[in-house]
Amino acid sequence: MRFGHAQLPATLRLVEANFNAFGDPVPVTDLLFNVASYFDNGSREGVTNLLRLFIVNPVAPGAEGRDHGLPTYNQMRAFFNRCPDDIDLFTGGLAEDEGEALSLLHFLFGDIVTMQMKRLRTGDRLFFENREAGFTEGQLNHLRQLRLSNIICDNTSADKLPRWLLVNPLPQIPIQACSDYTQLDFELWREIV
Repeated sequence: MRFGHAQLPATLRLVEANFNAFGDPVPVTDLLFNVASYFDNGSREGVTNLLRLFIVNPVAPGAEGRDHGLPTYNQMRAFFNRCPDDIDLFTGGLAEDEGEALSLLHFLFGDIVTMQMKRLRTGDRLFFENREAGFTEGQLNHLRQLRLSNIICDNTSADKLPRWLLVNPLPQIPIQACSDYTQLDFELWREIV
């Protein structure tokens, strides 16, 4: 999963509770390697602010070597007499075009991650949709209505989040109050004696 490291921008803009950016851009290294700021003296604000920051800031666009006068990949490969079999998986995967629309993953990485996620899901007997997890049909239907936004709202101090957290750009995504998201209904898990 090192693909994500290649997608981080050099700087990020801090955002307030309404998802408006403020202040000067901050170097990513100051944010990612400053664990103390995540905990913010025991409150959940540090984690909430960090999540807001990643929701608002899009991933870094890939640099185009041709913009700097570099020859094509195949021209350089032929020049140095190199075979495609010599290419490192990670380097070659990053060199591919991006896959499906809205996907950050290049074709090969998308295939690898998709296969891995399917295997993890199928192999996890406790995955909520697998029969062995033991949920009733009503519980399953309720769980399917929940989103990542529910988890963040329930476990941080955020009071509103974009409707679709993993889609950019943010200005076109409606922001929804946490109180408007489907709440986990624990009554569905109450045992009848």
